[in-house]
Amino acid sequence: MRPIHLAARLGVCGLLAAAAPPALAVQTYHPPTDLVGEEGAAAADRAYAALTEEYETAMDAWYDELDAVQAANEAGERRKYPDPPDEAFFPRYWELAQRGQVDARLWCLSNWSFAPLPEERRTAGKLREFLDLIDTAHATHGAEILSGLSDEASAWGETLGRKVAFALIDELTFVAANDDLTARALYEKGSTLEWSGEDDAEELALEQYRALAERFPGHELARRAVGKVFAAENLQVGMEVPDIVGVDVDGAPLKLSDHDGKVRVIGFWGFW
Repeated sequence: MRPIHLAARLGVCGLLAAAAPPALAVQTYHPPTDLVGEEGAAAADRAYAALTEEYETAMDAWYDELDAVQAANEAGERRKYPDPPDEAFFPRYWELAQRGQVDARLWCLSNWSFAPLPEERRTAGKLREFLDLIDTAHATHGAEILSGLSDEASAWGETLGRKVAFALIDELTFVAANDDLTARALYEKGSTLEWSGEDDAEELALEQYRALAERFPGHELARRAVGKVFAAENLQVGMEVPDIVGVDVDGAPLKLSDHDGKVRVIGFWGFW
């Protein structure tokens, strides 16, 4: 039996403790592969692939209908916008989730607003799902769980919020004990904080980026983290422009400081 990461689990236990009374309409037992057998797991995977193909077809049709209604309403009609197909698909994905199909469970978590749970049970149900996934699927779906938790840290929609989501991310990286996943978790936490727009978020984001650059200097995301820290410390309004050393379009050496006293125009571009 593995040790429990108490620091992370205590961050969510208060919410779980309040969720004891009536039985959940959505249960959270998911038989592992060694119980359902390889054949059963393979069948669930095939069913998931077929269901997802059907779902994507339904979503394409829904988007087409949305465009048609939008065009009609712009022409003066008052047509009702169609409901997305997610609610109809949720029970079918959940049935696969109950068979231990991890991707189906992740789909359900990303569409949790359609879960048949009373309001007071929704948060506890989602917490149980994430904790169980962390325990049972961190080795095979760690990146996908991290992505879901990063979404949960956002301030929009029916999410767990930053504090709880970050505690779950810490639990995931503890259980997985995987350097690549830990590095990605630091970057995701920094990015979430950076885009939150909250007063204290920028410095907290830089703490995550600095930790990433220090702990995993060879990781592909460390370069981005270093760039973000450099920009925050050197490229803000009112700061002196750092010297730029390189070559011009003809390949000749170029140094920004060689043009001191002259009018200089610097264009910044990139892909966003």
